[in-house]
Amino acid sequence: MLFPHKLPTSKTFFLILSVQGYFFTALLFLRVLLYPLSNIDFVYDTGLLIFFFEFLNIVSSGALIGDQKFKKTKPDRFSKPFLFIFISLFVFVLFAIAKNKLLVIIFFLSFLSKIFGHKALPRRSVVATSVAVLLLSTFVVIITASILEARFSLPPEVKIMRPANTSGLFVDIPQTLLMWGVLYYAFIGVVEVMLFLKSKRNLL
Repeated sequence: MLFPHKLPTSKTFFLILSVQGYFFTALLFLRVLLYPLSNIDFVYDTGLLIFFFEFLNIVSSGALIGDQKFKKTKPDRFSKPFLFIFISLFVFVLFAIAKNKLLVIIFFLSFLSKIFGHKALPRRSVVATSVAVLLLSTFVVIITASILEARFSLPPEVKIMRPANTSGLFVDIPQTLLMWGVLYYAFIGVVEVMLFLKSKRNLL
């Protein structure tokens, strides 16, 4: 019986899984950006938590895949399964407190996409790519905040749900947070495809 990692097209298969996960999440953010009235909880709750927990996602996925920025010694065959179990339990407990199922789904979707991306691009640093894209997408929405606020105006029913005693760009102008999600997850998917195609050309 052939397992996926033994198939000739396994890298393409993992790339498709990875990119699909990223694009699905990007489309989810885009849907909320276009229809905020139907997704008020996401605007002021789920989306903001996703942004903060994405840092944890990058670090945990990097540690699990043994990225060279984290891997100093060769782990034994039991270390990664135990690490995955620990991360899963930690995330479920943390999100159970927040009582946000969508947050759990998106976290693990992004987490698995990074794992699959590593399988498709073993010579590339998934962590370095994720951090670079995260910083770039954050910078883009910061400098275009006024444009996003004017272009994607929020209805009064959404604005009145703004959390009290909370401030910051992503809270004051939540359109920036939503556009960050669109850019961040879409950019990672595009970058992975570009790196994959480049590696294929180098093999020719």
